[in-house]
Amino acid sequence: MQEMGGTEMVMGIQSHQDSGANETYNAFVQNYAQVRRTIYAFVFVLMGNAADADDVFQEVCVVLWRRFDQFQPGTNFLAWAKQIARNLVMDHRKRRSRRHYTGLDDKTMDMLAARFERIQDQVEDRVEALKHCLDKIEDKDRHLLQATYEQGEPVKRIAKKAQVSVQGIYKRLGNVHGTLLRCVRRTLEERGGAGMVHREARELDAVMMCLLKGRITTQERDQLQNSMAEDLDVLNHCLDFVVLSAGLQWIHQGGKKETVQASDGHLQRGLRVLRVLVPRRTILLTVAKIAAVLVLGSAGIALLVSRAPRQDTRGMAEIVSGLAAKWANASGPTDRGTHLGRGPWHLVEGIAEIRMASGTEVVLRAPCRFSLEGENQVFLTSGGLTARVPDRARGFKVSTDHVEVTDMGTEFGVIAEADGHVEAHVFVGEVMVVPDRTAPSASAVRLGTGMAAAVSATGSISKGPAAEERFIRKMPEGPTAASPGRRLDLADVVGGGNGFGSGTLDQGLNPDDGQIVQSPALRPSKARRSGYIILLGSRYVDGVFTPNVRSGGIAVTSTGLVFAGCPETDGTYCGGIVNGAGMGAVGQGRHALLGRLRGKAYGTGGAPAIRIHPNAGITFDLERIRRDNPGVAILAMRGLCGISETIPGRPASPTDFWVLIDGQVRFHHRAEPSDLRTASIEVPIDARSHYLTLATTCPGSTDNCCALVAEPFLEFGPGE
Repeated sequence: MQEMGGTEMVMGIQSHQDSGANETYNAFVQNYAQVRRTIYAFVFVLMGNAADADDVFQEVCVVLWRRFDQFQPGTNFLAWAKQIARNLVMDHRKRRSRRHYTGLDDKTMDMLAARFERIQDQVEDRVEALKHCLDKIEDKDRHLLQATYEQGEPVKRIAKKAQVSVQGIYKRLGNVHGTLLRCVRRTLEERGGAGMVHREARELDAVMMCLLKGRITTQERDQLQNSMAEDLDVLNHCLDFVVLSAGLQWIHQGGKKETVQASDGHLQRGLRVLRVLVPRRTILLTVAKIAAVLVLGSAGIALLVSRAPRQDTRGMAEIVSGLAAKWANASGPTDRGTHLGRGPWHLVEGIAEIRMASGTEVVLRAPCRFSLEGENQVFLTSGGLTARVPDRARGFKVSTDHVEVTDMGTEFGVIAEADGHVEAHVFVGEVMVVPDRTAPSASAVRLGTGMAAAVSATGSISKGPAAEERFIRKMPEGPTAASPGRRLDLADVVGGGNGFGSGTLDQGLNPDDGQIVQSPALRPSKARRSGYIILLGSRYVDGVFTPNVRSGGIAVTSTGLVFAGCPETDGTYCGGIVNGAGMGAVGQGRHALLGRLRGKAYGTGGAPAIRIHPNAGITFDLERIRRDNPGVAILAMRGLCGISETIPGRPASPTDFWVLIDGQVRFHHRAEPSDLRTASIEVPIDARSHYLTLATTCPGSTDNCCALVAEPFLEFGPGE
């Protein structure tokens, strides 16, 4: 069987250098061509699924080229490449949020990696044997594999077409893989290879398919890991199964072997043609990144790249607008008016608005993976979107692996998480939510204006009120410093927004009672309460407080975590905690004078700040922010703190700035009246952190202590 779907990349390189670059280039291609499938299989084993393996493999290809000058000729290229691949895999896994992680633990991955050493020389033979075995299976099994690996169809959709249960498809896939695995072993034995005989494991194969698709239960995963740790046969069988799946992914998404040709033998006067073959899902981004490395790292080399398009060119939608939009594929759309085909598409950062051919307007919030199923239907793999459906497009659908949301004349939002959890929120009109009908608790639900439903991976449904603040219903007006998938603006959250420009400038919260305040003047007030005020009506703000203690600590979270080292204050605060940096007199709803730090004015959408005049504190709920931003991990809180340079006089007392994680101090800066230097904030945040607290305190009079936390961002990175 021939490898399907080969994609040819033609890269013209015109150089004004000597032949050294040419020799290096040829040496890299020669080494890489011999082991590329082995490297891919190794990454696949460590990552455990095709999507993650493809993402990491493309990075491996780029790093191998970029560091090729560090490779010592005559040494083992595969060993060198595997070490780089392993490091990138570890980096990728560290960046991912573990909250919804369903893969194998590090100990089990290490065991698989160690066993891989024993079979790595057989990978090429195994792939060739697999091609031979694919020719022997029944047509229905071949079509099932093509739908899974080549077309990337979700298991739910395959099951729906076949009118069988999702679990039934997993069993069928497991059986087909088991049949192919036994055939590969027999073929290798016939050729004199090192094929290994293992016991029949139909149930194990079905569990392995659930693992590779990210649908394994915690109980199944624990049992599988225990079995691999206790039984070497099970460990070897699972390794063979994963390598087989990597081979199927390569065959269905890859192409022909790499070849290098020179048009006339002279680099200065001709074009060199490189056919770079990696799995089709990653080829465009990989080559584009390699091209970027060449442009930046080799003076005098010009790259002329022509490429076969990865996506279907039929326009099912077009881009209407974007804000800091970054797409995963280098050939992906960036400009207004770009037509989109079927996909799949991956919006890594920012916001993009597309208009379906039917007229439905869809706002996508990164990170978001989706495909276009037609002129009036979107398949949402993960991430969030909102849809505004005109009358002529009534019936617009958003589908996921387990849920189908159908418009009945409405504006609504959908969030799909990696663990299969899906939510639908209706802002105007009605939708019909249909979970996977094979689930035992499945039943269709009609939702009206202001209603929402959450559907678990098993099909169970819970209802509640719609949470508009969790979605981006329209493109932000004016500049904004935040970008979905990259960073969230805490000042915007203070102003009642979602962190991406929907908040109100000069709106804030009174730290003494939690009430919303508009453009509050800098007028000192004495706190009437000494406790923590829980904000039940806010999505991301857990609560506020006035540090008003004479001794001991103060609660800073709704769960009672205590800021034990909180210094003594007199309980005075000024104006509340505000999204902005307005100073002085108030006019027309806006402060006439903006605060400054390091000569820069803050308090606008493009330069956000939190005015947090002492004594005041606010706590953000990181877990809720993670929940509403699926696919990302919160890596750190960054900002700049200090006393505004636009105050009318010198502060009467020092001001202390505090950042706490789960009640523990992670950052402290004191601004003395005689030394008003600012300080940069950088506080790492791990996946276990739940609460982030910002606070200011003053041991004496708070006159002229106008404290700002400028550009208060939560920095995001890739997650599950």
